[in-house]
Amino acid sequence: MIKCSKNIILKCSKNIICPRCKSDAIYKYGKTKSGKQRYICILCKKQFILEMNRELYIRPTCNICKEKMYVYMKDNNKRLIRFRCSQYPKCKKYTIRRVI
Repeated sequence: MIKCSKNIILKCSKNIICPRCKSDAIYKYGKTKSGKQRYICILCKKQFILEMNRELYIRPTCNICKEKMYVYMKDNNKRLIRFRCSQYPKCKKYTIRRVI
């Protein structure tokens, strides 16, 4: 078992990797105003925070006009994201996804 120091987060302990370079050489780098832990990559200097599943933010495609949809509204209390068609108001299609 590898022991991790207080300021270094290793891939073995939390599976945190840099979103830019995919490195696991990560330092804790303070906190945001809302209290979320901020990290910095030692290799590429990218600063980031851990977010909930980012794949939920991949823009879906409209079933009617086949264009990309955009985030229209987020409801953090109900954990919902509402996407609206990029061709609005011509196409009024929307979809709702639940954040896990």
